[in-house]
Formats: sequence, structure tokens, C-alpha cells
Amino acid sequence: MLHLTKFQRVFNWLLAIYCAAFVLYRFNLAAPPNNMPTFIVMAVIAVVAASLSRTKKKVAVASLMVVVALLLIVKEHNDGVAVKSKVDKARQQSQQLERR
Repeated sequence: MLHLTKFQRVFNWLLAIYCAAFVLYRFNLAAPPNNMPTFIVMAVIAVVAASLSRTKKKVAVASLMVVVALLLIVKEHNDGVAVKSKVDKARQQSQQLERR
């Protein structure tokens, strides 16, 4: 039987939770920026996993997790700004049509 240290078990659980959150995001139909809380949780999990990493391989995996979470946060923010811009533009056009 495999003997895992406490840090290894916690890292593995954090990795599993991170992956589950990523899968949840992929199947979630929420409009941007409603996935932001999921990405923030993913980033926190990744930082904790990085702090618990004891080997270079796990540090690399945790670093990748952090980068992916941060990229998703930036993407979600940009998508949210784009959606807000489209909604505002549609609202302005609607108001102009009402004035006529």
C-alpha cells in the first residue's frame, strides 16, 4: 500500500477539488462574470497547493494551476466587460427608438 505523507494527501485533495471546480466551470452556463467566484476559489486552492508542494514536479503543477486560474480570471473579467458594453449599447439603441 502506498504511504503518503500528510502534505501529499492534502495536495492530492486540493488538486482534485481544483479539477472539480474546473469541470464545474466548463459545464456552467452562467454569463460572464458570474464564474468569477469559482475562479477565485481555484486561485486560492492553487496558492495553498503551491505552499504545500515539496517536490519540483508538484511545484510545477501548482504553478500551472495558479497561472490557469489567473488567466481564467482575466478572461472572465474581459468577457464581462464585453457583455456589459453590448447590453449598454442595446439599451441606448432601445431608448433612441422610444424617442422617435
